[in-house]
Amino acid sequence: MAWSILILALLIFAVRGYFLALPGVAARVTGIVAGYLTAFHYRGQLGQWLGSELGGQYHPLALEAIAGVGLFFGTLLACSLVIQLGCRLLATLIPPLNPLLNRQRLPSRLAGALANGGVAVALVLIGLWGYGLVALPPPSPLQQSADRFGQLLFDGALQQYQHIRYRQTTTVSKQRVASPPPQAGSKGTAIISSASKTLRIEVDHHDHSEPALTPPAAETTEPFALALPTSTLQQQMPALLADKELRSIAESFVKENPEAVQNALNNPQVRQLLKQLQPTQATQ
Repeated sequence: MAWSILILALLIFAVRGYFLALPGVAARVTGIVAGYLTAFHYRGQLGQWLGSELGGQYHPLALEAIAGVGLFFGTLLACSLVIQLGCRLLATLIPPLNPLLNRQRLPSRLAGALANGGVAVALVLIGLWGYGLVALPPPSPLQQSADRFGQLLFDGALQQYQHIRYRQTTTVSKQRVASPPPQAGSKGTAIISSASKTLRIEVDHHDHSEPALTPPAAETTEPFALALPTSTLQQQMPALLADKELRSIAESFVKENPEAVQNALNNPQVRQLLKQLQPTQATQ
């Protein structure tokens, strides 16, 4: 059965290769391989670009699939055109190559049939290797050859994938190591939000100056920002502590993240702020 499939595929591909000639077969095979590699390596980047251009209206996996298909067929078409034009140019510039590169000449057609027949043998061996992994057929010379050929291709693809992953991991590690620490004067923002208002605290790194507080107007639902000058904050703290929604959010955060709260309390700036708020707490 396996030999019958191999002979049938070999005949079909050989006839097809005869009509395509050597330039056509080379263009097809190179285009398929280049298209697959291009889609595999760059589909994610093109999908992200499409997502940014379309405003996030579609699922990232769908955009990545569309990008992969577009890259594959685009690369296939481009490679086919380039190789066929290159073969015509070489046939004109180098006359001894004309019998092989001219699609109308018999040597070019025979070379195309031979090359496409080789492609058929490779595809059948890969198919038999995959069938052997699932069905475990009885051993035969053809099946053993297919197993060796498929395992060789699989090992090569696995090594290439591991090499790509290693390069990506190394690049990310270098970027993390090279990322600079926060500079003096740079700002960070902490946000606590509820259904009725949002509390945003902005802090300057290595800057011990006192920030300023801008309270919201009464009965407003717009977000407001805290920059925290001591005197004004002492006046506004009772109202903030009386807000049940903010207190509930803060209590939940403390229960779920005790280590983060402890680290925050160990911050010198936070300690200094708590000392300044002691009169307010005593009043409460």
